[in-house]
Amino acid sequence: MEPAQEEFPLKKIVLAALLAPASYARVLTLKSIPAILALIGGYIAVAGFTIYFADNAAGAFLMLPVFIVGFVAIVFGYTVVAISFHRVFVLGADSLPDKGIREWQNRETRFFGWGLLVGMLSSLAMIPGIFLLVPVAALGSPDAVANNVALSVVGAKLLATLPAGYVGGRLGFVLPATATGRRPNLDWSLKLTRPYHWEAAFTVGIVPILFSAGLDFVATLLPKTIGLMLALGGTTYLMVVTIALLSFSYSFLTRTTDGSLPDEIGVNGKLASNAGPSDDNH
Repeated sequence: MEPAQEEFPLKKIVLAALLAPASYARVLTLKSIPAILALIGGYIAVAGFTIYFADNAAGAFLMLPVFIVGFVAIVFGYTVVAISFHRVFVLGADSLPDKGIREWQNRETRFFGWGLLVGMLSSLAMIPGIFLLVPVAALGSPDAVANNVALSVVGAKLLATLPAGYVGGRLGFVLPATATGRRPNLDWSLKLTRPYHWEAAFTVGIVPILFSAGLDFVATLLPKTIGLMLALGGTTYLMVVTIALLSFSYSFLTRTTDGSLPDEIGVNGKLASNAGPSDDNH
């Protein structure tokens, strides 16, 4: 008789993820300084190009190198921040150099590529639901709260993105695996989540969508300036929470299911380490 399957700790993971931005704030900041500086510099460069382009479109090509450098800095910053956060949540703060990740190597390239692919596949899953937005958007502006249009638009967006949440919740585990030095693929992520596919999809894919939808709706009820500030702060907070949800779920799944890859099986047929035996950056 096979042992009973361990219950997926949904409440525990969600609560820990919601507290993660505060409880890990110091270590996440200190370990991500190079990436944070890259993000700040990148956004300044892109904003500078945008402002210059608005005033002098004809000569904007002279500022194009500034835009390219800014865009590359943003890509570097977001990728390194995500990898750093995954490693802290899964492996602990000691898994990162004291001054944080400062170089772009093969691991970062693989992580960025998987992020693009999972994002693209999740977006494709939204196509059927997008048709829901057309008749709702025709009702009027989201600012027309008195006519419940804002609620209708947010609700339609929520329904349209739920399939994307499921896809992302099944495939997204390639990201923490890659961040911790492993070389996964999409089939592996599907296999990893199969015993808990609804729980994993809900925790990793649906919960962030629900929080985002709630944040969007509250922002429509506030004055534009306050709503914008809430949206910016809430988006940053939600990014950390989403990475934590994925990381904590990954830790549980690799502990309770067969999360091994073909090149990770030892002579005894077992995975050497839940977090990944080959924590290389090549």
